[in-house]
Amino acid sequence: ACGALALLVLALGCWPIAQAEGQPQLGVPYAAGGDGQLTLFLAGDTIIPLPWSADEDPGFLALVAEMRAADVTVVNLELVLHSFKGYAQADSGGTYVSGPPEIARELAWAGVDIVATANNHAFDWGSIGVLENIDSLVAAGLRWAGTGADLQRARAPAYVDHPDGRVALVATASSFISYGRASRSRPDVAGRPGLNPLRTEIGRFIEVPPWLADAVGSAAPVLGLPVRHLDETWLEVGGLRLRIGGGPALRGGRRVDPSDLQGNLAAVAEASESATVVIFSIHAHHQGPWLAQVAQQAIESGANVVLIHGPHEMRG
Repeated sequence: ACGALALLVLALGCWPIAQAEGQPQLGVPYAAGGDGQLTLFLAGDTIIPLPWSADEDPGFLALVAEMRAADVTVVNLELVLHSFKGYAQADSGGTYVSGPPEIARELAWAGVDIVATANNHAFDWGSIGVLENIDSLVAAGLRWAGTGADLQRARAPAYVDHPDGRVALVATASSFISYGRASRSRPDVAGRPGLNPLRTEIGRFIEVPPWLADAVGSAAPVLGLPVRHLDETWLEVGGLRLRIGGGPALRGGRRVDPSDLQGNLAAVAEASESATVVIFSIHAHHQGPWLAQVAQQAIESGANVVLIHGPHEMRG
């Protein structure tokens, strides 16, 4: 009934802070009664298509008791809670994952406070499904991060306030269908509802030291080869990708889209300005050194916890 629920319980010693104004999705104001510690219950991919509150299995009830006992419980909600106003989308990855809106109330019953909604099933029912899912969560009193009516709202931190401090969540995904990502609203047109993306691309590249990158970049125009500087560490010469670092060596791996990365790191930094604990959630089916680098950059930007989920296997 729990789906693939990977559990990690963290007890973090924290301190109360003043509540900042103007933050989206605020929880209840701080109140007396804290014990000086903030306990987080973090769960992975959660797929619950049917109500579960009637289950009386002792093991299940023990799990629910732990979820309720934590000050803040977080899950990655990997299904769309909706009433079928939208339409199933083409490239779902095998199935269209959904549940009725009352599942949001079942999550609240089990002690869930906030959910990450950025994952490869977020767009299974299109933009309408994205918005219906959010409506279902709001009706149950749950906070969410990772999807929204446009990119600005999908990338915005969500907050839960507790007597012992504020917990912020920024949620993104590197595994998703390309047309499922939210687009930015502009003064002249509204953005597209969708998820907060962390795009990556895989391929072969040559790693070169800085001096060699400078030499290649200077020689390329003389040879009639186009040069594109993708960011501070990547350039493209005549269609060949170069990464500035060590080497020279031929390598393979993933490159993170710099605009997505900077947008997510900015959201983490924003959350750290008013939150006691910042959680950065990443749904990534394909992992590797690139993901460790992203996690490190998130920590440097203010994340206290990096919650990674997505692989269809048990991991530490």
